[in-house]
Amino acid sequence: MVKIVGNVKPEDDYTHPLGPEENFNESVYFNFFDTTHNRGGFIRMGNRANEGYAEMTVIVYNDDGSAFFNYKKPEISHNDGWDAGGAKIEVLVAGEKIRTTYEGSALYMANPTDMKDPSKAFKSNPFRKLKIELVHDGVGPIYGHVGEPDDGNDFARAHYEQHMKVSGTIQIEGEAPILINGHGLRDHSWGPRYWQSIPPIVGLPVIMVMTLAWSYRSSGTERAACSIRAMSSFGLLILIYRLTSSPIAVFTKISPLRSNWKMVTNISSKERFRGLSLCAIDARNR
Repeated sequence: MVKIVGNVKPEDDYTHPLGPEENFNESVYFNFFDTTHNRGGFIRMGNRANEGYAEMTVIVYNDDGSAFFNYKKPEISHNDGWDAGGAKIEVLVAGEKIRTTYEGSALYMANPTDMKDPSKAFKSNPFRKLKIELVHDGVGPIYGHVGEPDDGNDFARAHYEQHMKVSGTIQIEGEAPILINGHGLRDHSWGPRYWQSIPPIVGLPVIMVMTLAWSYRSSGTERAACSIRAMSSFGLLILIYRLTSSPIAVFTKISPLRSNWKMVTNISSKERFRGLSLCAIDARNR
């Protein structure tokens, strides 16, 4: 059975009853990367049933720096599952195994920075058929928290994350099927959400050697300048938070080898990342 840090339950992998808020959102996000084929991407589904639509985003990053991208807002009338816009999310084993699929078209961009001008990008680049079939198996604990309705959180009242092993296929029109065998991160959030009311969020998923998966997020200018999460198959978690008025605090946990937490402060206020960026794309509504 999956280990959980926080008050999340395995059955939280399923959708939840709609809240009374007009902007109630329940969303899931799955990224993946295969270092052998140098291909990766993500699928995101966000149900906003009280507003009558879902948000669906799919991206595939290619070895040559190009990318496939699509974003849709299909109509929905319920929150009974994630199945709209050609994408579908299925819980195979709660807390442990999820299937993600997409079948439809995607915009092919030889230069993904074209998305800086979405209108121009969609008019000047071709669409190609794309089919994704992936299974995501948990390789570490679930970390998260379910808040209370009156806690003042209007972006992700309930939220958790888990690092995954990812396998399956990607079929791109005109190409042979691509076998995916890699790693990634998933998250799940539900509660009220307005995208316009949040500070900028920047995400940098990274897959390192020895199956070490990192996810970098810079969120907000007033509270947390950055956080880094890392999880390997043997359960290493590293969290780094830099507060505007405090030194960096580093928390490390290794399980099941050790269960204690260690905090270190007064370390350098600079973080440096070195590696190869396959491509950049302005992906809204993460």
